[in-house]
Amino acid sequence: MQFHFKETMRGRVENPDGSLSHFEFTITSRARGLAACALGEPFDVSGTASLSDISERAMVGGTLLVALPLKRILRYDLSFKAPDGALYRYMGRKDVRYLHFLRTMCAQLPPGMSQNGLSELGAGQPRS
Repeated sequence: MQFHFKETMRGRVENPDGSLSHFEFTITSRARGLAACALGEPFDVSGTASLSDISERAMVGGTLLVALPLKRILRYDLSFKAPDGALYRYMGRKDVRYLHFLRTMCAQLPPGMSQNGLSELGAGQPRS
């Protein structure tokens, strides 16, 4: 049995020069099966990514690790290629606290974004 869910993440990332770039990911996360999910295998992620002045609705792929209930981690690792050929990677992790579950799940996910695996664009600031 497979299952999936869709979501949109929006936010901004601070560039090394202090300017802000806005990003948006519209993704579908698919479990590889109920047994795989229970064993902690990551979800496969696909969708589109936009990053201001760089890319508009580029194809994005990657994984989402949902390590619940034991490790209490949500970790995104997404990549997309801009029209100029540059590869961008978005990484974000959230540590889930069961005693404050709703607050944890509704809180911002602190991400980071890099270009071509070398230059860090800066820490991201997601928003709803």
